[in-house]
Amino acid sequence: MKNLAKLLPVRITIVEIELTDGSLLTERVSAVRGTPRNPMTRAEVIDKARDLTAPILGREKSDKLIESVFAIETITDIRSLRPLLQRG
Repeated sequence: MKNLAKLLPVRITIVEIELTDGSLLTERVSAVRGTPRNPMTRAEVIDKARDLTAPILGREKSDKLIESVFAIETITDIRSLRPLLQRG
């Protein structure tokens, strides 16, 4: 894996799976999902953001935060995001 670090900022990974019979399957992924060379769709970004934030902020607040970030250019006072970033 140290050799892969030399390639940064390009994100490459190697996945290895050892089967119960001892055989090894290896796949090199040269364009990791979510990187410029293999970008996620808007829907995938929203799903990932929701998966990461909803357990902490709650579903409703998470959805509002995601909406706000995607419409950041319409926000006139950035402090309005603060309540969306706080628990409770």
